[in-house]
Amino acid sequence: VEPSLALGDDQLGIRVWAAALVAAMGSMVYMGMGFVSKMGVFFAVIVALTLLSYYVGLTTAPLGNAPDAVTGLSADTLRDNWGPEYEDGVNFSIALSVFFPCFTGILSGANRAQALRDPQRSIPLGTLGAICISLCMYVSFMVLWGAVADRGYLKYGAKYLKYEESAEAPADGAGRHLLELVMDLAGGRRLLGGGTESMDVVGAIAWPSALAVQIGIVIASISQALQCLIVAPTLLSAIASDGAVPFLAYASQLSKQGEPQRALIVTMAICTMACMIGSLDMVAPLLSICFLTCYAAMNMSTFALSATESPSWRPTWRYFHWSSALLGFLMCTIMMFLINWYFAIVAVLLVAAMFLYIYLKGGSVDWGSAIAGVRMQLATQAMLQVREEQRFAVNWRPQLLCLHKLHHTHMHTHEEMLTLASQLKGGRGLTMVVEILEGKVAELGGERVRAERELLEQHMAKVSIEGFAQVIVAPSYRAGKSITIQGSGLGGLEPNTILLGWPHNWRSGGKHVDDADVLVETLCECQAMDKAVVLCMHLQDFPTEPLEGGYIDIWWLIHDGGLLLLIAHLLKKHKVWRSCKLRLHTVAEKSDNSDMIKRTLEQLLENVRIKASVEVVELEDDDLLAYTHDWTLRKGQAQAFRSRMLGELAGVEEGDEEGSSALVGASSSKESPVRVASFNNLLPSLRGSLGSGDAPRMALPTDGSITIGSAQRGASKSVVFPQAIDMIAGVAHNERSVRNAGARARRDFAAELQMPLRGRAGGSMARSA
Repeated sequence: VEPSLALGDDQLGIRVWAAALVAAMGSMVYMGMGFVSKMGVFFAVIVALTLLSYYVGLTTAPLGNAPDAVTGLSADTLRDNWGPEYEDGVNFSIALSVFFPCFTGILSGANRAQALRDPQRSIPLGTLGAICISLCMYVSFMVLWGAVADRGYLKYGAKYLKYEESAEAPADGAGRHLLELVMDLAGGRRLLGGGTESMDVVGAIAWPSALAVQIGIVIASISQALQCLIVAPTLLSAIASDGAVPFLAYASQLSKQGEPQRALIVTMAICTMACMIGSLDMVAPLLSICFLTCYAAMNMSTFALSATESPSWRPTWRYFHWSSALLGFLMCTIMMFLINWYFAIVAVLLVAAMFLYIYLKGGSVDWGSAIAGVRMQLATQAMLQVREEQRFAVNWRPQLLCLHKLHHTHMHTHEEMLTLASQLKGGRGLTMVVEILEGKVAELGGERVRAERELLEQHMAKVSIEGFAQVIVAPSYRAGKSITIQGSGLGGLEPNTILLGWPHNWRSGGKHVDDADVLVETLCECQAMDKAVVLCMHLQDFPTEPLEGGYIDIWWLIHDGGLLLLIAHLLKKHKVWRSCKLRLHTVAEKSDNSDMIKRTLEQLLENVRIKASVEVVELEDDDLLAYTHDWTLRKGQAQAFRSRMLGELAGVEEGDEEGSSALVGASSSKESPVRVASFNNLLPSLRGSLGSGDAPRMALPTDGSITIGSAQRGASKSVVFPQAIDMIAGVAHNERSVRNAGARARRDFAAELQMPLRGRAGGSMARSA
């Protein structure tokens, strides 16, 4: 009985012995990588002697008792074996998948860069040298093997000789196909070369003996496996130490000797699972796909860094060009799909999943990324293109600039202002939130500014705002506010809508004595810079939970209110307002054709593809001349009305400082004729046209009676404007409260939004209540 290491079933034996060898080699590396590394010279000598034995045997064949199928180097044999002759089920991609792993060791030097004296010089030369030497060696082997023996003997070894004997005996089945006979001799298993049959050919060619060559092959294989068990844990530990892949944290810890023992255990586990496949022909495609994925990623990274001209990308190899990197990426990708298309798809999906995982969960690293360069390049190009597109009105969308105060007595108001900004993000425009710190940069320091910005970003994240937080340091709030309004944004990403808070304490004097003046000054600056303004009041009652039904009312008084219509549309896209319906109201006189006005507005809404109902409120001619829809025809009457209203509010002639001071201290509950003359006549007119259950969740009316123009540049302008807004807001809030009284589960809120309409002379104000 011949001694054998077989364990019964061939596949079981392969799996058991492979796992045992992995465990033995892993134990050697675990005990100390230094000793194994020192054995590299011995292994290299054995590999060189084995290759020499191959060349000597191939050039001197046939030797001794070599079979007749070994012809020795012959041009006729090379010509017969030159072309491909695949069996059924075998093609070029399968042969490529089995052969490609022979070239995967070219980066071994780069993987052990820490052991090199001059990596920048040694790695390029070593890698190119490995590629050239491997290419020459494998090409020469192919030619010599193809010229030394018959095709059948090269593919099937001793089985081919048995076929020759069977073919000479007609009784045993002359004329049978070679593949059929080999399958019979092998017990039904297809022998397609690359397995144990190739050892028959090696034994016949080997010099000085088959045993010596076989020992050399085994030692060379063990040497390569040991090198992999040294390099792979080191790379795995380095990747895990970066923190970019959180689930690899276990492998990041080193032993007391500084060796990656945990990473070695993970590597051995992966190797053992691969050994359980039990077939080299099955492992080879997986191995090839993994290496090709790695090479494709490397080439894509270098191409991206070169194409984006990243300043940190400074290759020292003089012959590098971005086109070579792109060509390498394309070739690796094509080869992946040639070898096995579904394995390639799985590899691409795994790479995408890993990228997404690192993007969402990965920690911050300081070695940069090619993706960052690509993003910067795309962002720069996009901003240059947006600069041109912003010239068209159809592309206009609100890009918000929020003047926020982190440390304020009405902090809740500023937080709710961010909530409003979040609800207006249906337009997907830019959002900038700016805090202005009073002082000097040198005194406050960069740490304070960074801390404030981080706190601001936390507030933005709390209300789900994706935008930019910025902290401006200026000598005064006024100066910082002016700088922010003028200089925020870049190109087409410049804010066009300013979100402001209402100065609640402007009447109280003291440190708030200038609040009204600052507000009017800000509005004048926004008008000069052609910015829309959203002025927020009573936001503590603003809804943050989804509403069940209700209306958003839009009031068009004098102005066309296009911005109000857009804001209402954007609010309705948010989950809080999604269940509400839009209603568009306008004011007409008895003498006007209300039906025609309604049809015109309905046609306008249809053209802009906004679904809303239209209501026309008719007033007597003497009720409110300035609030009619034909603002252009009645411009003179409207201006006269405004002047009369401002005079009644001030109670004195323009420039009378005593009268202005008296208004500052006046009680907000004091009744004014203007209050009756304006909104007390307008809002109740709606009662007859709306049912008791039709109270709006939000109303957005324009206000054409308030103007900041040259006529109001005197000392009283900072008092008259806030006084008028407070009175108007009070009437609207009281009217809403009366109409909402007794309605079950209804939220009573007031959000007053004043917006200067773009392009209107005199800074006319549009207001929402």
